[in-house]
Amino acid sequence: MKFGFYTDTHYTLRCEARTDDTLASFLAKTKEAFEFFVSSGCEFVIFGGDMFDRHRELNFELLRRVWEVYNSFPLPVYFIMGNHDENGYRWQTIDKSNIGFLASLMKERLIFIEDSLELPGCIIYAHHAGQDLNKRQSAIVKSDKPVILVSHCLLADNRNIGNIHINEITNRNIDLVLSGDLHDGYSMQINKSGITCYNSGSLGRMSRHDTDRKPKVAVFSFEYLMDSWTTCIREKELTIESGEMVFVNKAVDVPEVEKDIKDGTETYIHVFRKFKGESRDIFDALHRVGIETGIDAAVLSLIDSYKDRQNI
Repeated sequence: MKFGFYTDTHYTLRCEARTDDTLASFLAKTKEAFEFFVSSGCEFVIFGGDMFDRHRELNFELLRRVWEVYNSFPLPVYFIMGNHDENGYRWQTIDKSNIGFLASLMKERLIFIEDSLELPGCIIYAHHAGQDLNKRQSAIVKSDKPVILVSHCLLADNRNIGNIHINEITNRNIDLVLSGDLHDGYSMQINKSGITCYNSGSLGRMSRHDTDRKPKVAVFSFEYLMDSWTTCIREKELTIESGEMVFVNKAVDVPEVEKDIKDGTETYIHVFRKFKGESRDIFDALHRVGIETGIDAAVLSLIDSYKDRQNI
């Protein structure tokens, strides 16, 4: 069994940081990725969330162009909900989202993993944006098949660039963790619990600080060796345009803010600086800062309501 993985496509008609036809560029990379999946003999594809840049962008041109690309490839795509797909970090809003509408058009070709999905060659568990990761992984049980957890959260191999370290995945019933959300991604590696973790990074480049990154996708397979599943990977770097040609200008960094010496906590500005590169707009950045710093849920809902009004 072989399957492909990609994440964070953020399809949109406009991107303030780019000067080109952003949607055309991202769809070209999508085609390149699926051509790689098909030529590699993949049976299906897993998507790690944030397909569209906005939960609900009611634009027929956007939906038509995305649908045309996905409809041209035979592989089924199993997906989870990212924070940009959801409204207010609630995966239940899928029916009102762009990705939910596209899935209804694609029927058995674009398939939502609500909780878990058993396929002939593996079992896939979903960890949607906003769900409690510890509670989610604790519910995963042992199987004779390879077990895959697909997660959309700021999971990273370096705590300085994410808010959850890969070592916090401790349930050894999991064989492979595929994550999205963190656009920089991280290489395939085995954490302290012996669990393989990987994030290919976002398919496109939407931030000025991201000019030199080379987006990737990956094909996976499993081998059963010494009473356990070993993960095999084959990556492909996607074609990118010159950053100097695509982006308006270089990013202007927010000044570095040191931690508060008194109690060891981080300032809001420091937290904002960590998340600014992964956030599409000020509302998304505020939401991420709010979650990190423990702001009341009612305030987070208010932030989301203002974002939705802006996107209508």
